Amino acid sequence: MRLLAFDVGGTEIKYGIVEDALTITDKGFVPSPKDSFDSFANTIESIYR
Repeated sequence: MRLLAFDVGGTEIKYGIVEDALTITDKGFVPSPKDSFDSFANTIESIYR
């Protein structure tokens, strides 16, 4: 199983993909959008894709 985990903060959204053995296989961060909920949702969706 693969899980996508988020840490949403005021300045950055950090993310990582965690595999079965609790191994992080991918990670990164993007700036937190502050202008609207739609921008936030679009950012989360782009990370997911």
